[in-house]
Amino acid sequence: MKVLEGYFVERKNRFTCLIKIRGKLGLAYLPNPGRLREVLTSNNKLFLIKRKRNKFRRGGLRYEIIGSELGKELVSLDSRFPNRIIYENLMKRKIEIFGNYDKIIKEYRVKGSRFDFLLLDGEKKKLLEVKSVTLVVKGIALFPDAPTERGAKHLLEMSRLIEEGYDCYVLFVIQRSDAKLFKPNKEVDKKFYEAFKIAYEKGVKISAIKFKKISEFNKIELNGYVKVSLD
Repeated sequence: MKVLEGYFVERKNRFTCLIKIRGKLGLAYLPNPGRLREVLTSNNKLFLIKRKRNKFRRGGLRYEIIGSELGKELVSLDSRFPNRIIYENLMKRKIEIFGNYDKIIKEYRVKGSRFDFLLLDGEKKKLLEVKSVTLVVKGIALFPDAPTERGAKHLLEMSRLIEEGYDCYVLFVIQRSDAKLFKPNKEVDKKFYEAFKIAYEKGVKISAIKFKKISEFNKIELNGYVKVSLD
């Protein structure tokens, strides 16, 4: 994957940005619906890849934004990437908090909701939902950075599924290295915060893990857990 450098000019809509690359203006696909206001600032450095020709959708976008520069930190911006890296680590049995499992099912549907993974350990069913986090303020990672009905729905559904015998996990993946604590973002989405509290009290296992400091977007790795707090 060849990574290119460009600069942010303007956000056209949720998934499209106007960028400057090699001295010319162009449009790029942004695979992240969050607000991202702290990184999508005028002339901020972006990291991009060329899209495959069969992906030239949304107005023929040639580039895809995968990250940005923020002070001394590089931030991964692709909200799909946490699922990929967690799946890779699940396949290698590198994430110990989920215990034993002998089968992984992606995008498992139950009760009208779709969850990222179902881990099977004999008759035991373990639901896992992965959430992408990019916002960090003074060392505190916050999710969401924009209201998310889907996020609250997942938490409430998991709270009910526990009563049906499922083990339920939510893993917040912080796509940068400078977080020391994780909190639900009450100021941005009070409904998500309330759903988070209910899920926590019902026994949904909530964890947050962060990336190692990114030096190359081709070599992103996980780097341990951070404390989760409701306060």
